[in-house]
Parts: sequence; structure tokens; C-alpha cells
Amino acid sequence: MAWIDVLEVILNIFKGLLTPIIAGVVAYIAYQQHKTNRDKLRFNLYDRRLKVFEGLMSLLSAIFKKGMCNDQERDQFQRATVEGSFLFDKDIASYLDTIHKKTVEMGTIHAALKLNILPREDKRDQTVEKESQLFDWFM
Repeated sequence: MAWIDVLEVILNIFKGLLTPIIAGVVAYIAYQQHKTNRDKLRFNLYDRRLKVFEGLMSLLSAIFKKGMCNDQERDQFQRATVEGSFLFDKDIASYLDTIHKKTVEMGTIHAALKLNILPREDKRDQTVEKESQLFDWFM
């Protein structure tokens, strides 16, 4: 009878440990699911962020090659980076917006110089200087 009492004690100990063990296993599984979901989110964000990066690199490449970008290249950049405010923090979204504004300004200056619609020579010199400063900013 002593063995039966010992077995009952051991059985009661295992019964008492069963709940914490199950809780530990459930917590481990939940943690693994959390890690998997986080990694999946990072991967999905990576693809979308890469699209924004590629749009930016395409625009900058055009500016570095030609010293300016045309309306089509600017529109492609705008389409590629439209999600930027959702994918990045405010600093990067603001930077992308600044790039777009500066490309518009650069296009306006380039068109004015090309069409020679500036009234005075000193105004033309100032405009050329401004275009040079914009190009330097992109560099």
C-alpha cells in the first residue's frame, strides 16, 4: 500500500504541473506566431518600400544623366512614391515630397531657359544659378 500512496502523490504532482506546462507551450506557440507575423509584415513592407526606392533611383538617374527630368519621369516617380507617407516615417515622406517639389521647380526653370522667356539678361543669370543650385542639391 505504500507504493500506491507514493504513486498517488506523484500523480498529483504531475496533475499540478500539467497546467503550467500547457500554459508554457501555448505561450511559446503564441510567441512563434508573433515572430512569424512580424517577419511576414517586414517582408511585405520590404517589397513596397523597394518600389519607392526604385522610383527614386530612376528619377535621380535621369537627373544625373541629363541634368533634369521630364514630366514623364516625374510622373513615374510620383506614382512609385505615392505610398511613401504610409510606408515610412514623416521625415522620409517629407523628403520624398521635397524631391518632387524640387523636380517641378527644376522643370519650370529649365523650360523658362529653353524657351528664353526671361526678360532681362541678369534675370537669366539668376535663373541659371538657381538651376545649378538645384542640380547641386540633387547631387
